[in-house]
Amino acid sequence: HQKEKIWAYLSLLSIFLSTSKTGIVILILLSFLYLITNKKYILLISLIIFMIILGYILNEINNHLISKMSSDYPHIQKVVGSVKGYFLLLETALDWRTGFYNKSMAVYHIAEGPLSRLYSYFNNNPLEIFFGKGITYSFLHGNDLLETAFGQPDIDTDFQYYMGLTSDYYLLTYFEQYGIFGTLYLMIIFLVYPIILIFRKHNFLLYIPIAFFLATLHYPPQISKIIMLFVGFSIWIIYLKEKEKKMTSNQYQSDR
Repeated sequence: HQKEKIWAYLSLLSIFLSTSKTGIVILILLSFLYLITNKKYILLISLIIFMIILGYILNEINNHLISKMSSDYPHIQKVVGSVKGYFLLLETALDWRTGFYNKSMAVYHIAEGPLSRLYSYFNNNPLEIFFGKGITYSFLHGNDLLETAFGQPDIDTDFQYYMGLTSDYYLLTYFEQYGIFGTLYLMIIFLVYPIILIFRKHNFLLYIPIAFFLATLHYPPQISKIIMLFVGFSIWIIYLKEKEKKMTSNQYQSDR
């Protein structure tokens, strides 16, 4: 934003040094958006084709290693497994108990993932889909919740009313708490309107709320106070600065 490219290069380096797969994915998505807004379509298409080919090769290597029960190239297996697991665990959950009890020691996938649990809950409580079920205690385990004023001793700890249903998929947790209207409000403020402004007049500050929203697809980014300093500043620039100028100007005219 200030044309200080050394800080831009250091920021890019820090993302890779952090080994955050979520951060790298968000960087790639923001890069695609940057190329679209700057009309660099040939480079965009080339990068997409490269990503598809790279993804296919890594997936085939991972499948081969798994079929051979090999522990070679653990970093490749971890990366590919994380990407697959993100989508797999969205609708399913890992069940160790069945394998433990039947002594097979196998890990089963059961249809109790965050998306499945969310669908089941709102299917039984359809009126809450508009404004959500209210604040949940998604950071607590069932036994911990029982020790609070909101614990319900007569209900299984896995199905406590105030427990969060969606774990690592924070956008689903947000939807659970605030429903359709709250989630739409979140999307408009942090994603839709900033993208509209980017196409009208390109400004790097507009990428901050977009990155914040993309992060909610996995983690709750607002936990980091440092991140919220940047997000708060960008929100002020986008939504409040011009209004503040107008209010000051109007007040000056009225004083005159």
